[in-house]
Parts: sequence; structure tokens; C-alpha cells
Amino acid sequence: MGFRFRKSFKIAPGVRVNVGKKSIGISAGVKGARVSVNSSGRKTTTVGIPGTGLSYQKTEKIGGTKKAQTGGFDDLPETDGVEPANLPPIVPPPQKPQKPVSKATIVILRILAVALIGMGLTLTLVTVVGGLAATALGCVLMHKSRWHDAERTGKPYKQAKRCRWQYVVAALFVFFAIGGKAVDAPTDDTAEQQAIAEQQAAQEQAENEAAEKAAAEKAAKEQAEKEAAEKAAAEQAAKEQAEKEAAEKVAKEQAEKEAAEKAAAEQAAKEQAEKEAAEKAAAEQQAAAAAAAQAAQEQAAAQQQGETVYITPSGKRWHRSARCAGDNAIAVTMDQVGNRTPCKKCA
Repeated sequence: MGFRFRKSFKIAPGVRVNVGKKSIGISAGVKGARVSVNSSGRKTTTVGIPGTGLSYQKTEKIGGTKKAQTGGFDDLPETDGVEPANLPPIVPPPQKPQKPVSKATIVILRILAVALIGMGLTLTLVTVVGGLAATALGCVLMHKSRWHDAERTGKPYKQAKRCRWQYVVAALFVFFAIGGKAVDAPTDDTAEQQAIAEQQAAQEQAENEAAEKAAAEKAAKEQAEKEAAEKAAAEQAAKEQAEKEAAEKVAKEQAEKEAAEKAAAEQAAKEQAEKEAAEKAAAEQQAAAAAAAQAAQEQAAAQQQGETVYITPSGKRWHRSARCAGDNAIAVTMDQVGNRTPCKKCA
């Protein structure tokens, strides 16, 4: 198993720098479409539908063609130990001439190289390693584009030592690297001012936090007092409601009691009136009966006064029948009877 190395840096949205053991490349694109170019001259185009797992990838060498397959003895069939017959030699097909890189591809490579060099120099202000990687990749792509341009036009390719733009890029890289370090390392006065500013900011932050804490405590206290007042008011209202209901209940019970007593008194008065009326009627009836009896008695007495009865001279009773009185009976009227009593047989 061989040693492998690969590192990827994001230098801009959608643009990444890929550093490997044998080459440096750059890839750009969006989700579903991406184009990658490396220093070995290989361009990879990937197109896919996000979320489906379907994608199409095409890899080609910039300015190159596919290698033609050549025949040999390995392509002959096995003869199982029998010597092959004398066959004519296999002549490989003539190779097609290599097609030069188009001008559009060269322009794209130069645009990518310039963009990478610019982003690398800018990135140097933040991180020297990232800026160096991007700038180096841009320089490699620039050399590649110049080499393909010389190959396409037939002009001799200038060596790297004769390209003056490299010195300009190197000088700018050193300048930006030193400038970034100078910005990162402020002077003592600036550091002191920054420390004072940080101290003031921390003090203001602490004061703001204390004020916010006091305001929060005050708000919490007011909220608690408000809740306590609302609770007391609710308890007072509940107490008053309970007292009102109790008073209403007592008043209702008193009214029902008075109504029951009034009804009982009316019933007793009615019964008393009926009793008195009955007694009065009975008394009147008794008086009438007594009056009738007295009248009958008076009438009977009046009748008896003129009635003829029989007595004996020595007898103590009066008789209505002469036979019952005996032979010596004397006929007299009722007013002549005296103290004699009526006979139990005939009277």
C-alpha cells in the first residue's frame, strides 16, 4: 500500500484548491455540476441530479487524445502447446496526430490562473500557507496555458526563468505576506489602546449586564408584587363571594322558615277557626236540640196538665190505665198528681 496525500482548501464560494502528492488542482461549480483542472493537465467534468444518485463524469487530458490500443502476441489465442503457424507480422495502426488545445481552453486556463493568483495574494493577508498554495497553483496553470499556446501556434515556449511576470507575482506575494504580518502584530501604543478599549468595553459590558440584571430583578419584584396583589384581590373576592353566598343562604333559610311558620300559623288558625266553627255549630245544634227538647217537654207538660190519669188514695204512683190503678182508682188531672211518680208499667 503506497503513501497518499490529499488536502482540500475552500478559497471562495464554490471554488476549492486540491493539493495531492503528485499534482495541484482547482475545482469550481455548484451543486450538481463541477469542473476540476489539475497541474497534470487532466480536466474532469461532473454533472448530476442532486438527491437521485445519478451523475455523469467525463475525464479528459487537456490537449491530448485517447491512446490507441496496439496488438501483440498477448492478443493471440492459446494453441495448447502447438507452435503457431507462420503468420504475417502485426503492424500497429498509425497513430493519429495529436490535436492541439483550442484557444478557448487556453483562455479559460489563463482566466483561472489569474483568478487563483489574485485570490492567493489576497488570501496571503490572512494565511500565508493558503495564499502560497493558491498562488502556486495559479502559476502552474499559467505555465500550462502558455505551453499549450506555444504548442498551438508553433512558437518556442519561453522557459520559466525568462517569464518576468513570475518575479512580479513573487514580489507581490512577499509584500502581502509582510503586510499581513504587520497587520497581525500591532505596535505597543496600538496594543495599549486596544487593551484600554477592551477594558472599557468589558467595563461597559459589565455595567450593562448589572443594569440589565437590576432591571430584571426590579421587573421580577414588580411582577411578584403584582401577582401577590392579584392573589390577595382574588382571595378577598372569593371571601366576599363566600360571605355573600352564606348570607343569601341564611336569608333563604330564614325566609323558608318564616314561610313555614306563617303557613303553620295559618293552618293552625284555619284549624282553630274550623274547630270553633264546629264547636259553635255543635253548641248551636245542642242549643237547638235543648230548645226543641224543652219545647217538646213544655208541650208534653202542657199536654200532661190537661191529661186524665188515675191515682189511689194511698198509692205513690199515677197511672194512665184505670185497670192498672185498681178498683179504688180515682180519676184526676196531671196537675193534681202532686209528688207521685209515673207507673213503670202503664205510664
